[in-house]
Amino acid sequence: MTLSWAQALNRFELYLKESGLAQNTVASYRLDVRSFVNWLQQAECSSTPDTFSSLDVAAYKLYLQEAVARPPASINRVMQSLRKFGRFLQAMGLQQDNPAQKVPLLALSSPSTIRVLTQEQVQHLMEIAEAPNSRNAARDLVVLHLLLRAGLRAREITLLQMDDLQLGQQRALLTIRQQGRTAARTIPLSRATQAALQDFLDQRRPSEPGCPYLLFGRDGGPLSIRSVQQSVANLGKAARLDLTAKSLRDFYARELWKRTGDFDLLVQRLGIRRPETAVKYITARTMA
Repeated sequence: MTLSWAQALNRFELYLKESGLAQNTVASYRLDVRSFVNWLQQAECSSTPDTFSSLDVAAYKLYLQEAVARPPASINRVMQSLRKFGRFLQAMGLQQDNPAQKVPLLALSSPSTIRVLTQEQVQHLMEIAEAPNSRNAARDLVVLHLLLRAGLRAREITLLQMDDLQLGQQRALLTIRQQGRTAARTIPLSRATQAALQDFLDQRRPSEPGCPYLLFGRDGGPLSIRSVQQSVANLGKAARLDLTAKSLRDFYARELWKRTGDFDLLVQRLGIRRPETAVKYITARTMA
């Protein structure tokens, strides 16, 4: 089977829309691949969807670096889009290998590279959090799990409602509702996170009857972002670690990438609108 660029791009766009990706992510992939195809055509390159190679991708990467002066993170985002396109062509039987996969990403400079916790630090942190050493120990453990094992933002934790949680013997799921331009998403929960939530729910005693929030403040309203941050800071102090809610979310993202190597899954699980934002996790360094 042979397709023209127009046919391949149309099918790729349909494939993206059917993949359940956020609208902004689909638009970003589409723009990156179309720009690559336009560059090939302007360069009067004879490559087609079934014949373009890693040399074409490498040349385009160099063009973005030297002629356009795009920043490394932006170029890496484009490379991930072309890798996605290459996997699509493989699935279609148009390419035997993924041409873009053979082209390495650019190393990011220090300001753009995050530093994440080590496994040893996380283990120590969990041991401290699991010790019932305060009135809010069960709640703080849930906060830790939602950041560290589910990758939520601090604000997302404060907005969780009881209806967003599905606990079952075989599988537990958490739905993060749409917020502004950030699409809704569903995250599977680990057994350890499920256990922490169940223990907390067994103790849950809201001051207001019918309180809809999973975590709540003294007034029965949603837990404040400041309370989430304070829980993290207290655990960090006890573990002698400089912790923030973001550093815990970063650990989740880095571990997900290491475990799956699935860029689309990383973007979806984190609820990221711009794919280039997720590139930093690929080059993350552990904390010293």
